[in-house]
Amino acid sequence: MTARGQVALEEVQAERLAGYRARVLELTTFVLTHPCWGRLSGERVAARTVLKHVHDAAGPEA
Repeated sequence: MTARGQVALEEVQAERLAGYRARVLELTTFVLTHPCWGRLSGERVAARTVLKHVHDAAGPEA
């Protein structure tokens, strides 16, 4: 690969990474500001912790 081709590849990768980071921020904001959290009383942190670890094999205690 030529130096010019390497630079072009790095630019494409940087653009994709920026897009992925923007999407992660968008989804994080959506989850954290979802109306369901307003319906939870004092259990908000516990509910978020459970949700965060819902796909973990060992659960939140791991």
